Amino acid sequence: VVQLYAALTDVLGGHPELIEQFVGFLLPHQAQECGRLAQCLRLQQVRCFIRKLEVGPLINNVKLLYTKLIYNYRLV
Repeated sequence: VVQLYAALTDVLGGHPELIEQFVGFLLPHQAQECGRLAQCLRLQQVRCFIRKLEVGPLINNVKLLYTKLIYNYRLV
């Protein structure tokens, strides 16, 4: 995985946003090997938060939703 990440970094050097998108597909231990663990963990937190929004009761409680959004925004 590290070799693939290095190759993608070379090929996509002019497009850092695509490299960042690739990090979302890595497992935490893979991201750590690539030096992108913090970014990987932030993306996992965002995905988890979005799942909670989709299935949780937050939609019915606007104040709680706002609080959660602000808290998670500060994490990213």
